[in-house]
Amino acid sequence: SFSKNQILNRDYTNSYDVEVVIREITEENAMRLRKHSLTTSTVKLTIGYSKHTIEPGFSHQMAIEATDSSKKLVDYMIRLFRKFYKGYPVRVINVSFNKILPKQDYQLSLFESLEDVLKDEKLDKVIDIVRKKYGYTSLLHASSLIQNGMAIQRSKLLGGHQANIDNK
Repeated sequence: SFSKNQILNRDYTNSYDVEVVIREITEENAMRLRKHSLTTSTVKLTIGYSKHTIEPGFSHQMAIEATDSSKKLVDYMIRLFRKFYKGYPVRVINVSFNKILPKQDYQLSLFESLEDVLKDEKLDKVIDIVRKKYGYTSLLHASSLIQNGMAIQRSKLLGGHQANIDNK
């Protein structure tokens, strides 16, 4: 499985801010899948609420059609969050991909055109190339630049700890 965990600097009370971090973590995991030519057919979202609440949080998973598409995986994660989020302050976010399989040929779908699938795949590939060459934070969603986005801070960590990397 592929998993990423983020302990937030403080309790997040705005659901939009939590969704920004979910999107960031999901995209990082999706990039790892593509790097190894893999797909996932189960996504799991775990949310830990603040220690100041009675509720501990939730953990739910969803079986999906195997994919490595950032767009689709983010959509599934946000869907899980919106379905089970109870409005409590959030402190921990974990995104996991399970049932990892080698990438196969395209499965045609009645719900999306092959052109759209190829366009999304090409976009993911270009973003991966740019991020590999110039660093993960070279291409971010504008929402990641808001005060509550965590992508820039996470990029300065190594194994979850301060990396002390000089940017020269």
